[in-house]
This record gives sequence, structure tokens and C-alpha cells, in this order.
Amino acid sequence: MRHAQFDPPPRQVGPPAKRAAPRGRPPRKAGSSYHHGDLRHAMLVAAGALIEEEGVDGLSLRECARRAGVSHGAPAHHFGTCAGC
Repeated sequence: MRHAQFDPPPRQVGPPAKRAAPRGRPPRKAGSSYHHGDLRHAMLVAAGALIEEEGVDGLSLRECARRAGVSHGAPAHHFGTCAGC
């Protein structure tokens, strides 16, 4: 006899559910490493495109990182400060 108050519901067995890629970031390819490769170049390209689209006032490191496909903390971790870019 199963007591609803004490026994958890039975678990379903099957293949694991696929997780969606984080919003705004391209999905990583299976087997690819986390290391970006040329973060400085990717950030400069993203910054240039962002400035063209929104002007200098629209520039943000967070948006550049999103466009480069890295976490928003990666530029600070990699470069230290904006002077390191």
C-alpha cells in the first residue's frame, strides 16, 4: 500500500531531456572546448558592430560578450580592466 503523504511518486525512466541553450547565446557544438580562442578579436568585432548599430552610447561589455558568445564575466576575467583590452 502506498501512502501519499510519505512515498514520492514513481519516477519515469527514459532518455534525459535536452536542455535548451541559454537565451541570446549560440548553442555550443558537442565536443567543443569552452575556451574561446581569440577573445580579444571577437570582442573588438562585436564592439565595432554594436557601435555601428547603436552608437558609442549603446556600447556595453555585457552586450559585446553576448555577441561574442561568451559569458558576461569573461572579458573582465580575461583582460582585467578595460585598459587591458
